[in-house]
Amino acid sequence: YDKAANGTANCTTPVYHEGKVFYTSGYGTGCAQLALTPADGEIKAQEMYFSRDMQNHHGGVVLYKGRVYGSSAAILTSLDWGTGKPVWRDRGVGKGSLTIADGMLYLFGENNTVGLADAGTDAYTERGRFQIEDMGRPSWAHPVVCGAKLYIRNQDYLNCYQVRATT
Repeated sequence: YDKAANGTANCTTPVYHEGKVFYTSGYGTGCAQLALTPADGEIKAQEMYFSRDMQNHHGGVVLYKGRVYGSSAAILTSLDWGTGKPVWRDRGVGKGSLTIADGMLYLFGENNTVGLADAGTDAYTERGRFQIEDMGRPSWAHPVVCGAKLYIRNQDYLNCYQVRATT
């Protein structure tokens, strides 16, 4: 199944949940969800949906409470996991990467903007944003939350921020 693949770069890691896999790529392609079932010693794939509503270039996607989140070109997009239909779309911090922790989306735009937004809601609700130092090139690393700290890498620098009070 190569309908959601392109001939340039397929960078986004697929998401697997309860017998289904979701994957997406940019360059005008789209996204798909496939149901995977074992049959006769093989895994059979059945397309559940294909959509152009998520065209993730390199920033990754996450699944949380029945929603898939990721950048589609420069638009942060929330899709319904079961149908592939958009729940909401917002420019947010622009094209970039994301991770999820404690019900929050940690966003990192390639323009060096870091943002925080609610996950699992029916609308984009941003809780804050800030800029990190511009190193002269787009920032493509994924944010990481570990414990109570947010790690953001930009070129040769790793920034660490306290994101939650420790007990």
